[in-house]
Amino acid sequence: MQMTYMVSNIIGKTVMLNQGVSILDFAFFRFFVIQIVANFLLKINGKHPIRDLPIDSRWAMFTRAFVGTLAFTVCNIGILLLPLAVGTLIVYVAPFFTAILTRFFLNEEVALSRWLFMIGSFAGILLISLAGTDALTPNHVDENSFFGQFSETSRYMIGVSSSFCTSIFLAILSVATRKLKPVHYSVVQFWYSLFAFCSIALL
Repeated sequence: MQMTYMVSNIIGKTVMLNQGVSILDFAFFRFFVIQIVANFLLKINGKHPIRDLPIDSRWAMFTRAFVGTLAFTVCNIGILLLPLAVGTLIVYVAPFFTAILTRFFLNEEVALSRWLFMIGSFAGILLISLAGTDALTPNHVDENSFFGQFSETSRYMIGVSSSFCTSIFLAILSVATRKLKPVHYSVVQFWYSLFAFCSIALL
């Protein structure tokens, strides 16, 4: 999963930074492809997007679709404005926030030793993100683009903030996905991609 995620990020960064593709264009095409695949998966698994979605799972499905769309869109801002390694590291503090949310929403306990390790990891990533632009090779954002009007330092801070928001969104996404455990994955992907595809199309 992480390998395919990284390949997607590398491709996204390349086309957005070097080939003039906007964040919304990239997101639109990605969700369009996922929607096609989801329809294919529904068909081969004999599932129906409405009949096979229990009523008591619909709120969790909407939450997952909404937050998932936000997570991917905001994540692309971080990918565009930060060196990929730094942006990815910040996004990967998601397990820290996931552990907090699962304690309250899923009643899952996390051992004290794991809390200590996660806090240490979180602190380390904070130090990396606060290293500032002087410690990095800056991205050359097109000056005619939306983010081109900001200073290099502002772009860096926007990128860091976007990546941290992404990690929180991914934590919420994980909890919502766990709530959808009884629902077939093709139904989950169908509604997620449909919501995201329509939202990005409207934007």
